[in-house]
Amino acid sequence: MTIQVNGKQQVVAEGVHTVEELLESLGVKAKGIAVEINGEILSFDQLNSVQLCENDQVEVIQFVGGG
Repeated sequence: MTIQVNGKQQVVAEGVHTVEELLESLGVKAKGIAVEINGEILSFDQLNSVQLCENDQVEVIQFVGGG
């Protein structure tokens, strides 16, 4: 399946079906991030239940602390 992640086209590995699985495959920890799919911001609880579909547009934003 092909989706867009942060504006770049990406082929998702077979067996990756949920947003949580996508994050794991990208090496991104779910803590301290926000995820948007097709313009809808997901809650932390939705990451393991929202299924990815062909041509989804996913934005992953990591929060950075500083001073």
